[in-house]
Amino acid sequence: MNTGTEQAHEDFGPSFQDLFAYNQSETARWQRWLEANPGALEIVVGGVHAETVRNLVTHIFKAELFLTSSLLNEEFPKSAAASVSTLDEIFALHAEASERVVRFMQAMSSEELTQTQEFKFKPGFVVSKSKLLTQFFLHGVHHWAQIALLVRQAGFPSDGPHDFILSSVIE
Repeated sequence: MNTGTEQAHEDFGPSFQDLFAYNQSETARWQRWLEANPGALEIVVGGVHAETVRNLVTHIFKAELFLTSSLLNEEFPKSAAASVSTLDEIFALHAEASERVVRFMQAMSSEELTQTQEFKFKPGFVVSKSKLLTQFFLHGVHHWAQIALLVRQAGFPSDGPHDFILSSVIE
């Protein structure tokens, strides 16, 4: 068993490609659900930067754009700073972030994944590109779980569990 002090076997656990596939399928599933239940976008979240579900979904995708900017060593895209409100505008942010993360994953090497850089939102905090890429996938999972709880509490119909184990990723 790998205790963390040994180098992990390359084939151990889900790959970044598996996490990308899960991210894509869950995002598409939420998009369809929100299109069918647009009132859920106005549920109050209570956060400082995400007052409503609409704002929280926008936050997920703007964070994806921020993380891909860090991975690609590029400036934060203007689209991420733009005001968005419609579902099409919001999910277009995810489409752009997805294109950017695919571009990174196609070009990445093992050496590049170990490169470190200062995290832009926390001066002095250094992270590897591997950690940034992992955050790209896990950040949304965290917030989609918040949204799932909020919509259930608000009485909206559920489309069932969103667990990784129930997905078609890694059969």
